[in-house]
Amino acid sequence: MRRSALPADAPKRSGWYLLSFNDDTYYLGESVDLRSRMGGHEAKWGDEIATVRLLPKAASKQQLRVVERTLIRELRAQKIPLRNVVHSDVTTGRDALEELLSDEMQKQWIRNPRGVNARDTTPLKDLSEQEVRYSTAARRFSDLPESTALTALLRTFLEACVPSPRATEFQYWSVSTGTYGGSMFPRRFCVSVGMMEVFVAHGVKGSPGAVQGILNVRESTLSSRVGSMHSLRRRHPSVRIERRDYVDAGDDLICLKPKDLNALEGLLADPEVTAAAAQLVLDLMRKHFCGYTRYHCPQLVQLVYPEYRRSADDSQEDATTQLDSSIRTSSP
Repeated sequence: MRRSALPADAPKRSGWYLLSFNDDTYYLGESVDLRSRMGGHEAKWGDEIATVRLLPKAASKQQLRVVERTLIRELRAQKIPLRNVVHSDVTTGRDALEELLSDEMQKQWIRNPRGVNARDTTPLKDLSEQEVRYSTAARRFSDLPESTALTALLRTFLEACVPSPRATEFQYWSVSTGTYGGSMFPRRFCVSVGMMEVFVAHGVKGSPGAVQGILNVRESTLSSRVGSMHSLRRRHPSVRIERRDYVDAGDDLICLKPKDLNALEGLLADPEVTAAAAQLVLDLMRKHFCGYTRYHCPQLVQLVYPEYRRSADDSQEDATTQLDSSIRTSSP
């Protein structure tokens, strides 16, 4: 089996791949973690695999699947013998997050989110195309007088509530900035998981430097830890507690609304609160991939993790051309 090198300490690479087998059949697929996916295929097919060709590209799960479906249909139209059972369903029987983090890793993380994340040394991904789209929004965020405090808030949330945040960035969660700029409460940033917002920091029109926020959490997890909502109010008197209706989260949800920066920092410093937020994030990631990646601003994540630099070596060539030519040069 000829391998394409994906170093163990490199960023998690998303993209497409083409397996060719000794019997001149092929398998075309996509993954948000090519290295892990190759390990699964090797375990399944072993020495039957003759060559592996990879086309890494920073892309959302939706984008990966769209291109994969197009490629498979084109190859089938050319009568290329494929082992694919369906056009793009390559994760059947597994939760969405298991493609990146095993069930055991997820269990370890939810028991100690901060500790597990602190030991994670995953680099940042190359998201240069996204950076171009949101360069102006990123600059405006950096120009805010409160940008340092906001960046610290975002880092605290990611480290306490998001599994392996640099590995899951973009495909499983996104952060936008600058939306609703003309409203009474202009958003400074919004973290989305699945099809909903989970953490929002916003300003107050007419009050320069003011910061308020929204933190969505699992009610059952929080209640089991603090005892009651009355106990929570005593712990955080400057936080308003509301029930919100998000289809993606189900009924087990409450929304915490701190009235100022101190109250927001207090929520994120409370391990009982962040545990409830972490459970919600994990549940949503297991359910499906992030639906708001098109709004993701990578520069905010770079501000959060200045000790990590984004890789710049992901191939950005057109997937159709690359993979189609690979098959033609390999076919007898």
